[in-house]
Amino acid sequence: FFIAALLASAATLKSIEGGLKARWMDGRAITNLSVFHYNYSNIQIIAVDNANGAPIQRVVNGRNVKIDGIELESQFRPIDPLTLTANIGLLDAKYGSDIQDIGFGPIDLKTIRKDYAPKMTAYVAADYVAGLGEGSGSLTSSGNMTYRSKMTTSPVDNPIAAQPSYALLDAAI
Repeated sequence: FFIAALLASAATLKSIEGGLKARWMDGRAITNLSVFHYNYSNIQIIAVDNANGAPIQRVVNGRNVKIDGIELESQFRPIDPLTLTANIGLLDAKYGSDIQDIGFGPIDLKTIRKDYAPKMTAYVAADYVAGLGEGSGSLTSSGNMTYRSKMTTSPVDNPIAAQPSYALLDAAI
């Protein structure tokens, strides 16, 4: 009986994904495109309750989450020492209609966005490798930027759980 109950609560995933991978301009350009749809059923959600003034967590099972997305990755080498990279991901992640008490009273999960699922991510980079002469090695310089749109770290629309959008810049020699 315990094993049957455990199996009945296991999450399942149905997924469909398609895409394209292409190399063109004599191999100097690469493009990868992916489109996907995920349908999770019986997904686990962390609920937060107040126990004598202290927060405690418990796990509840939600009915489903649907995630649709597209990712585009590209790389281009206009001249031999220079490589340019650009990637973008778009995500639409939503809970299905399901009334749950996740710590703030009954709420229809359909009214909130899936946690840990930013609507957009992006990455751009440039790398330049300069030869220092025969037998002397090379000098590599690079710079990149990563962007992630606003997301929440909880399935509840709460300012404490909101992570604003941000961009990170990095450079190296």
